Amino acid sequence: MMPLAARIVALSAALAAASGCYPSTQVVRVVDGEQVAGRFVDETAYEAYLRASILEEEGDLPAAESAYAEASAADPEGPGPLVRLAAVRCAMGGAKVALADEDFERTARIAPTYAPLFVERARCSMARGRMEAADRDVRRAMELDPKDSDATILQARILERSGRGAAAVGLLHGYVTWRPQSAEVWRELREVAHRAGDRVREGLACEREMRTSWGDTKRRREPGVREFEQVDRLVMQGDLQGARSAALGAGIAAGELAVRMAALGRWLLALDQAATVLIADPTDANARAAAMALPDREQVERRLGARAWEQVVGVGDGARAGTLGVLLLADAVARRMGAEVVEGIVRAEAGHAEDDPLANALRARLLRR
Repeated sequence: MMPLAARIVALSAALAAASGCYPSTQVVRVVDGEQVAGRFVDETAYEAYLRASILEEEGDLPAAESAYAEASAADPEGPGPLVRLAAVRCAMGGAKVALADEDFERTARIAPTYAPLFVERARCSMARGRMEAADRDVRRAMELDPKDSDATILQARILERSGRGAAAVGLLHGYVTWRPQSAEVWRELREVAHRAGDRVREGLACEREMRTSWGDTKRRREPGVREFEQVDRLVMQGDLQGARSAALGAGIAAGELAVRMAALGRWLLALDQAATVLIADPTDANARAAAMALPDREQVERRLGARAWEQVVGVGDGARAGTLGVLLLADAVARRMGAEVVEGIVRAEAGHAEDDPLANALRARLLRR
């Protein structure tokens, strides 16, 4: 489902799908930076639709159904509210599904080229196991709007469910090659590639998802203590996907997450995360720090492959790992050669990453040696 903010931003297009066959006065709105011609829609329909979107996002489907019905009644020729009404009714299940089918059919009569109709009807068909109908509708949606990320993601899920995981990976990779700023599709590619065993594309998608979600990494906010603790708790529970999602929300980069896993002693998780990043980018300083700190170098080389491992150990100093990565490497050196060898490095990191409880604990431990 399209996120609430995106649905509200695109409300003009949803309620006023461009079509010269509509009898009402034509207006032009700006949606995602592009001019979109459409019908005039009165404020009653807008207000009801916005209210319904919020209720749907909050999970109150009965109330959302009522509000979408109100929006549709206020704008009977508009496909947007009617499609959302159908989607909510499909999600409610039971006798509501038959009503959803009627809503979809009515929308098809009103706006036969409205791409979201086919996306939502495909989603509803897929939920009922009607894969052929879902495939047919999602292909039509992609014909009408090749830029629709929802249609692309849904098509990939249909391919994967039919046993064509590699084709799903290829479809998603093709989309982000064309539209690389779609964090949502990068996320889907990461998950599908993981299940398909495609570590190269999984690694690429993992890093790009985080970058596109944050935008300019120089401006991303610093995580707080609670966010660090939440990520660390999931790592200690062995929840790799949960830790990745929490790290993404906290602004912790993929390589930095590998460092945290290693610093917490979760070596297998750290190996998997570091390899995921390094296969895509062997120059990632934090992932390199995590990989080189792991106790079993042979296992790391087997996971990465000999060629990728040579790239990792052969990369020049270049980018510097974050404070926790530096401390992690210092800890690895101290265990082999003694704490006095790295004391100067540890003291140089004083005052950095003060909100990170894991970095503070590791720094204190190194200084006590």
